[in-house]
Amino acid sequence: MRFNFLCAVHRQQLESEPSRAIRLWQDGFDTAQLFCEQGMWPEAISHAGCAFETADIILSQRFINYMVACDRFCYSTLLISEIFSRLEYKDEAKQVLSMAMGRYERELNLSVLGRDTIIDCLNRLHTFCAAHFSSSDHNFFRTGPSSLNSSLN
Repeated sequence: MRFNFLCAVHRQQLESEPSRAIRLWQDGFDTAQLFCEQGMWPEAISHAGCAFETADIILSQRFINYMVACDRFCYSTLLISEIFSRLEYKDEAKQVLSMAMGRYERELNLSVLGRDTIIDCLNRLHTFCAAHFSSSDHNFFRTGPSSLNSSLN
């Protein structure tokens, strides 16, 4: 499953305009959080989705410090997953988490830089999963905390 919170035109613009991408991430994230604080979960989805996809672009394009980009992607993943969970869209929440975990796994294989940050982000995602899903759902996710620790050695 691929989420499409951003249209192709906007995605292309964001990939070539770092300052616009950074602003859009901040605006989307802040707006989604505001709606969440007010319990307006359905209204928060599109903003959190925009922040999630924009954070992915920022991480891919290396527009900002790598570790900051990893954290923003993690925060965005947790935010949209929380919204989906609150709305009982468990499959969508699991899909977002799985996509993010896969992304971090690829980052671990590509980069020596920021390994501790990536592992911290993966651990935060797994902590969220443990709190929101049954233990049988954990098989859905490929990477677990024990495999992360072995990758450090």
